[in-house]
Amino acid sequence: MCSQLPKMTAEEQEADMEEWVNHPLNCKELTPEMLERPEYQALIQMAYEGEPIEVQNNFKTHAYEHLGKLLLKTS
Repeated sequence: MCSQLPKMTAEEQEADMEEWVNHPLNCKELTPEMLERPEYQALIQMAYEGEPIEVQNNFKTHAYEHLGKLLLKTS
């Protein structure tokens, strides 16, 4: 299967890797430039899709997951 993929130059590979690292799903730090990217804006919109109770439950679930990870780290 990989043999069917076109060969990429080193510059193309570097650009592809940079795009991957700087994508909002993979970023480690949010910058003002990141907040303006259409990919990030789409992710923000997705967080608020659905019925209000669904949105609330989603945020609550994620908050409990992050709190659990934080508490495990500090103990």
